[in-house]
Amino acid sequence: MESRPYVENVTITPQVAQMMLEHNTHNRNLTESRAQAYARDMASGNWRYTGEGIKFGPDGTLLDGQTRLRAIVLSGVTITMPVWRGIDPDAQLVMDSGRPRSNSDALSLRGEKDVVTLRAIICADFQWCHYGAQSAFTSNGKRRVTPSEMLDWLAIRPDLREAVRHARALYEEDPSIPRSVYGVLWYELSLISPEDRDKFFSDFAAGIGRSASDPLVALRKAAAAAAASSNTRVRSAQYRAALVIRAWNAFRDGVEIKHIAWRTDAKFPLPR
Repeated sequence: MESRPYVENVTITPQVAQMMLEHNTHNRNLTESRAQAYARDMASGNWRYTGEGIKFGPDGTLLDGQTRLRAIVLSGVTITMPVWRGIDPDAQLVMDSGRPRSNSDALSLRGEKDVVTLRAIICADFQWCHYGAQSAFTSNGKRRVTPSEMLDWLAIRPDLREAVRHARALYEEDPSIPRSVYGVLWYELSLISPEDRDKFFSDFAAGIGRSASDPLVALRKAAAAAAASSNTRVRSAQYRAALVIRAWNAFRDGVEIKHIAWRTDAKFPLPR
């Protein structure tokens, strides 16, 4: 008689997780960046018991859960979760085929508004502070922000909600700069001088400039050219953020500048 699948809660130490991964012989490629993100949540105590299980086939082959097991190994933390055994191997074809909850979903479930823009700004600002300004506007998968990290960061910096409103208003006036760049810099520049930030962005949006050598005039030209460029590096949010920061520094220093650019292989400029 064929045995039926069964499940039990198992306390999985890093050592046990490593042994389970030795049976990972028939699976899709593991996404290391996702495992690292899970590991950070485990190490920080933000990992939650959801009932999601590790699944093995009748012959002991690992069918599902490789990323969670890898995260346990990386974190060094012991986690309790359901372990299913005796699962039909053909079921692996449809495991995880649904759309996973995204960071935007997490914000929506919390009742936040304009969750796509808010998510982009929170995650970019988190990366700015944890990995450096140059990392904030890249799609570097090694720095994936988890929903727990994102929600915790919003709790620490609730004014990022206000950054969304300003980012949307600025984008409506000049869409050559992405909303995420507007939002993060609106917040981060306020930590240097809220008065200068307000004048810098209001004058930029209003098209105000004292002369052809005004940093705001140079920024408008450079940002428009970058947005229209066929060069993906020049068109990137990171490049356009660098333009804004260079214009801000010149604006604060009272320096005239006719042309603003940034070599993408050079050190990312920091606001001062």
